[in-house]
Amino acid sequence: MSGTFPFKLFDKSFDKLFDIAASQGGTMATLNALKIKSLKKPGWYSDMPTLYLRVAEGGSRQWVQRLVVRGRRVDMGLGGFPLTSLADARERAFHNRRVARQGGDPRAERKRREQTPTFAEAVETVIALHAPNWKDGGRTAQTWRSSLRDYAVPALGDRLVSEITQRDVAHVVEAIWNEKRETALKLKSRLRIIMQWAMAKNYRETNPVDVVNIMLPKSEREQRHHDSVPYEKVGAVLEQIRGARTHPTTKLAFEFLILTATCSSETRWARWEEIDRDKRVWVIPPSRMKTAHEFSIPLSSRALDIVEEVAAYQINALLFPSVRQGVMSGTTLTKLCKNLQIGGTPHGFRSTFRTWAEEQTNVDFAVKELCLAHAVGSSVERAYNRTTLLEKRRRLMQQWADYVTGTTRADVIPLHG
Repeated sequence: MSGTFPFKLFDKSFDKLFDIAASQGGTMATLNALKIKSLKKPGWYSDMPTLYLRVAEGGSRQWVQRLVVRGRRVDMGLGGFPLTSLADARERAFHNRRVARQGGDPRAERKRREQTPTFAEAVETVIALHAPNWKDGGRTAQTWRSSLRDYAVPALGDRLVSEITQRDVAHVVEAIWNEKRETALKLKSRLRIIMQWAMAKNYRETNPVDVVNIMLPKSEREQRHHDSVPYEKVGAVLEQIRGARTHPTTKLAFEFLILTATCSSETRWARWEEIDRDKRVWVIPPSRMKTAHEFSIPLSSRALDIVEEVAAYQINALLFPSVRQGVMSGTTLTKLCKNLQIGGTPHGFRSTFRTWAEEQTNVDFAVKELCLAHAVGSSVERAYNRTTLLEKRRRLMQQWADYVTGTTRADVIPLHG
């Protein structure tokens, strides 16, 4: 369906006719490549409905689209010829007309597109956004940047975050899925966070990472968890730790971690200002919690003893500083486990505590979960029930300390139930 139609026929029926022709691969436009090259006289030359080629004094050519957007006439530049070809100009004009007809503003859409960052730019923005809360001297930022640089940026770096698809994400993750499973899982998690940021900024409406698991090869391997020590053996483990040939603060830090059922990073970054000896509580600020909320941990009698013992080695604001007076390395406690052949990991003692609490106590589920700073209930339930069950957790943590140390003391808080 082709031919030349005078512009005076441009009305709604013509508009619909043009859409049908365009959808079928035809054209109802008045310009072609030869005609464009032959145009010398300055002026406006119509092509398809709303699209014009403006020839200026001196011969330069500019594509202009004249639209009615929300009741007002607007002119939009679509680029110069020949950098913007006739086909490209028609494609852009057709899209803009569709947007305008549906009540949208193609100018706003184009502005949003021009402001949309590339994936590589988004990576740096997201890292800079989270870095102030990663209190590890920049190591987390470095691992984020290196994994994304090595596995995602080469394929996605120049793409706008709005254009990245589920297939793109699956292709990136699948490349290392079988050989480097742990790295692939971390990469997928970081990609999800970047796409969540893009959604929050209205650069896109969906997260392409959310359904990528369906597109990844299935694995027979079970999900790996942190190795844990049976709770019956924790007492013996504590004896091993106390007798180890290592710095006293390292041994005290490990025991403190077990007694409080905390993560390695939370213990290693503990500061004196967070310890309230009178209230027998350790208050971790939001900046060091994955939940981004302040968390209070009741301290058992033995945990308070450790606080008193480690005070003899106090050299700065850290409760358990390294021998070099900085933050204890994340591998220090892990190496101690390996050297003593304990058979578990520091993080695994959280699972040990949870298993013990499940099998050896009749404490409510919420109390046991809150001891690990786990969210309990739906977001609505948490909004109305903001108690942290501190005193109930205090009794359970004291019971745990008594169990693993094998002692009963006069100053122990009595247990009820």
